[in-house]
Amino acid sequence: MTLTLLCQYEIGLDIEHYGDEQKSREAPDTDYVHAISAKFDIDQVQAFILLRSFLYNGWWPQNTELDVVDEFVEAMTPFYLQERLSVLRVLTAIFQSRITDTDLHHEIATELVPKIIPDGCEFAESLLCCLWFQLHGGQGAW
Repeated sequence: MTLTLLCQYEIGLDIEHYGDEQKSREAPDTDYVHAISAKFDIDQVQAFILLRSFLYNGWWPQNTELDVVDEFVEAMTPFYLQERLSVLRVLTAIFQSRITDTDLHHEIATELVPKIIPDGCEFAESLLCCLWFQLHGGQGAW
């Protein structure tokens, strides 16, 4: 099964066959996937993985005052930010291992970094750009 088909199956896109016609039905969680994707500016596959991770870890919104999907996405924001911080912590450890020749994981890190980040300058510039816009509210020239 290809990744696209697997993701369509997991996200809940169900295709029914009626002779030569095909009709697709979306499962209820696609509303959440689309809302998460829009809120955090990530693709739908990443949004689906984030949704499943969020639910697996037992998080669930407590209030029911807002629209359910909006409330869910708002409740998910701290979880999303924690996940992003976790990725940065892992990258920091990998970078540290790569520059320290005596580190036990130096060889693995030396192999991984170019695979994870093919263009180091572009990666650094994108991090600085994101930081700039967060600090300055999207104002000013980068």
